[in-house]
Amino acid sequence: MERDLTALHNVRIRALTKEQVQKAIDQEAKEHSPKTVRNMYALFAASVKMFDGKVDISAKLPKKQRISRYIPTDADIKKLLEYVAGKPIEAPVLLAATGSLRRSEIAALKPDDLTDLGVIVNKAMVEDINKQWVIKPPKTNAGYRFSPLPPNVVERVRKGLPTPNPTIIYHQFSNALKACGLPHFRFHDLRHYYASTLHALNIPDKYIMQNGGWESEQVLHNVYQHTLSNRAEQENEKVINYFEAIAGKDKTPKMQHEMQHKEKSI
Repeated sequence: MERDLTALHNVRIRALTKEQVQKAIDQEAKEHSPKTVRNMYALFAASVKMFDGKVDISAKLPKKQRISRYIPTDADIKKLLEYVAGKPIEAPVLLAATGSLRRSEIAALKPDDLTDLGVIVNKAMVEDINKQWVIKPPKTNAGYRFSPLPPNVVERVRKGLPTPNPTIIYHQFSNALKACGLPHFRFHDLRHYYASTLHALNIPDKYIMQNGGWESEQVLHNVYQHTLSNRAEQENEKVINYFEAIAGKDKTPKMQHEMQHKEKSI
């Protein structure tokens, strides 16, 4: 706080004006990210209102930056699973990519949390104030859930439980990505892959939310707003091929031809 919004440090609260606050915000925005500036303003505003709730310190804040993250493709996941097969990190990767579990939830799992049809999620391994790993209930009701898994995944996960703590999972995962030559992405992005995949399969949002432990549709939509790039390319290729046929010599696009053929055979 001492280094934030320094232009306002010598201004008395009752003497503050919107123009002064805006000028200070604009100055900080030149050197800091929108998120940092917004955090500065939130703390500043809370402090000011604690002493004088009537003073008007409203300001136009910098727009939030849209972070573009790399979401793994089907090919990435297959390559990763081939590499981690039989290794300690296999179970965590499988649980995140095909069951949408978080690192903390994976680390807290016990063998009896697995059934023949999937995994029961009802706890998480987190650090306490003393930096010790402890088991706690989920933060939200959405965290209590059952996540369905394919039988072959259940069998492989059983062999890998219990898993190490979240920090070790992180390091093992990072090493696995480097070893198999994949682009860097977060372990948490395996959950994004899961959500994007179900969304592409036209699974209703309420079931994606239920399986993945997301509490609101807004959060879920933020997760899969970046459609898997390989699927987007495939769909775009279909569009290009169709209209290429329309504009070219072939007056019957392949897609239309196939549809007509199906109608005739019915």
